[in-house]
Amino acid sequence: MDNKNAITPLIQSYTVDFAGSNNFLFVKGIQGDGHSTRYVDIALLNDTQPYEINPDAVRVVIRGTKPDQTAVFNECEILNNNTIRVEITQQMSAAAGKGNYEISIMAKEENRTLTSFPFFVMISRASFDIGYVTSSDEFKLLIEKINEVNKMKEELVDISEDALEAIRQSKEQTEDCREATEDSIEATAAMRELHNAVLLEEEKRTKNDEDRQRDTAAALAKVEKATDDAKNQTRIMQELEQTVTEAENERIAAENARKEQAAAFSDEEDIRKANEALRIQNENKRQEREQVRVDNENLRRVREEKRQADMEEAINETIYASNSATAAASYAKSVGDDLITRLNRGEFKGEKGNDGVVHTIAGQYAFQIVGEDLILFYTDGDDPLDFQIDEAGDLILTIDS
Repeated sequence: MDNKNAITPLIQSYTVDFAGSNNFLFVKGIQGDGHSTRYVDIALLNDTQPYEINPDAVRVVIRGTKPDQTAVFNECEILNNNTIRVEITQQMSAAAGKGNYEISIMAKEENRTLTSFPFFVMISRASFDIGYVTSSDEFKLLIEKINEVNKMKEELVDISEDALEAIRQSKEQTEDCREATEDSIEATAAMRELHNAVLLEEEKRTKNDEDRQRDTAAALAKVEKATDDAKNQTRIMQELEQTVTEAENERIAAENARKEQAAAFSDEEDIRKANEALRIQNENKRQEREQVRVDNENLRRVREEKRQADMEEAINETIYASNSATAAASYAKSVGDDLITRLNRGEFKGEKGNDGVVHTIAGQYAFQIVGEDLILFYTDGDDPLDFQIDEAGDLILTIDS
């Protein structure tokens, strides 16, 4: 009896928006569930609109941290151009509580990644102790890549054995194959350079992934170790290739690979030229903006120099006015002191007349002719007097009784 379909999988549907917050998205699960029993179909959005992806050019992964701080990094199934399917694995449901997760779209041939804002997976605690489930890090996608590297190692061993057989057979060939062998050596060197370039690009991509995915540092370390093993196997293959002198069949295969790579390099060169043209265009725009900035800076400098000159002139005028006010205040004080002395002697007292009254004045006041002007000086806190010069040239002073 086939027990694979004994339990019909439960599939829930949600949406994840790459352009906005997913704080209110809670995917639910039960502690201990797994083994292809719970799935989540997620529609990818860009500001509430469908976000389309190319299944041939990208892979989609779910990554995150479980409630017990162990990590998850698994590949998702792409159902169509904007919908993916995520399996809630037994490891994802091993620890009860709220886990933080995100969806990442990773380009297969470029070091480019687009990641959603975080959402939550809520694992409800089981009603009994699930002792057989032990929570640990789960890196299904990385484990698959490590298995691919191990498969490459096995293939390299097979290639090495074939190379040894080719060496034995090549020693039995005639001198007429020497020229073809020299061509094979050149093609092998080109293939080795290409292989080294590929390894260098792989190292760069791995380093960028380490910087971007700090929470998967331990898993990436395992990938790096597997890559080092592959490099060692490659080095062994390269040493064997150096002794290959008359392997015509290997030369033909290497030549075909060189032609394919040359075609790929031609496409890359076209892309590089287009990028260079765009860079030159951007540089021209930058120079134009720089010229505008220089012109604005010159205008600002001229205005700043004028502002400083105006400020210096205003300061000088203020100093002059301050000195004049100080002198006037000193004079007013001396006049006021004199008025008080005379007042105390009773010089300003008199009898009541018919047209007015003479009495003392509260405060200190002084008159002075400056040029052709009559100036009234008085101290702070006193009100100015009401006075005028009539047509006869007499001073008329009005004092409120």
